[in-house]
Amino acid sequence: MEINCPECNTTYDIPKSKLPKLKPGFNAVAKCRQCGSRIVFSLDLIKEEEESSDEVPVDEFVPESDREPESDRESEPAQFSDGAEAAALLTESDSITDDLAAVIVKNRAKYLAKFEKFNYEGIERFAITWHWPAFFLNFWWFLYRKLYLWALIAFVSLWVPGLNFISVILFGISGNYLYFKHAQKKIYALHAFDPSANISNELARIGGVNRWVLVLGVVISGIAVVGIIAAIILPILASR
Repeated sequence: MEINCPECNTTYDIPKSKLPKLKPGFNAVAKCRQCGSRIVFSLDLIKEEEESSDEVPVDEFVPESDREPESDRESEPAQFSDGAEAAALLTESDSITDDLAAVIVKNRAKYLAKFEKFNYEGIERFAITWHWPAFFLNFWWFLYRKLYLWALIAFVSLWVPGLNFISVILFGISGNYLYFKHAQKKIYALHAFDPSANISNELARIGGVNRWVLVLGVVISGIAVVGIIAAIILPILASR
C-alpha cells in the first residue's frame, strides 16, 4: 500500500502485513520520517487497498522492450519501499484510540465504547448517548474530569430558574460527547506542538481525574448533612 505525506509528499510503500488494525470509526496516525508531519491511515483506505491487492500492475503486461525509459518518466517523490523502513514508520505510529485511552485513564473501556458512536464511517458526528454522572452530578463530574469551562457553565445554569432542569437533561445526553471533544482537543494540541514526541505520559498528566474533587465532595456533603440535622434538632432543644 502506498501512502503519501501530506506535507513533503514523501511516499511510503507499506507491506499489507504491516498495516495497522483499526476499529470502525477510528484512524491510526503515523509520523513522516522526513518532515515529522502526521500521516493518517483510515479504515476505508485500508479496505480499498485490500480489495485491490489482487490486481496486477499495468507494467506487468508491458514487454520490457516497450516500456518507457526511466529517464523519460516524470520525476516522482522519494520512495521508501524497503520493508524495514515501512515497519519503522508504523512502529512510531500512535493510534487515536490509544491517545484517547491515555487521556481518560479511569474507566477507559466504557468511554471508548461510547466514543465509537461519534464516528460514522470515518465521519465525526454528534450522537445521543446517556451519561448518569453528568446528569446527577453535572458540575462535580465536569470538575472531576477536568472540563473546567463546562463545570463553570453547569454551576451557573443550576442557579438560573427554568434553566436548571433543562441543563441537567442536556448534560446527561451530551456528557460523553463533551468529554470526547475535550480529549480530542488535548490530543491535537500536543501533536501540533511536537509531532515527533511520545505524548502518552503528558496526556495522562493533563487528562485523568481530579481526585481532590471526591474528597471535597465528601466534606461538603458531610457539612450539609450536619447542617440539616442541626436545623432540625436545635429548634426542638430550644423549645424545651
